[in-house]
Amino acid sequence: MAKDEQPDLASFEGDLFGALFDFYEKAMALLRQSSLDEEKLKLAGKAIQGVFAKVTDEMKRTRNLNLTGPFEAGYEDIRRLVKELSSSGKLKPADRDGDE
Repeated sequence: MAKDEQPDLASFEGDLFGALFDFYEKAMALLRQSSLDEEKLKLAGKAIQGVFAKVTDEMKRTRNLNLTGPFEAGYEDIRRLVKELSSSGKLKPADRDGDE
């Protein structure tokens, strides 16, 4: 019975790649639609790398394999950053936490 309660490898892989692809697709669409210059795109790229690091760390720490929530939260962080970079071009100290 316990075996039936755990997802099989194929199900886990499907969920993992689904969450990764959804995040990637939304983040790339956001960047393509933005009017960020190359320097600001690099900052956004570093923030995206930070999302992957946070999600990986959280997965290791909690052993929770459902990554949809953490990737959605990461996307919202990226969306806010791109909006801020598009309007003011300056980063607030809180936005740079993952870069140091």
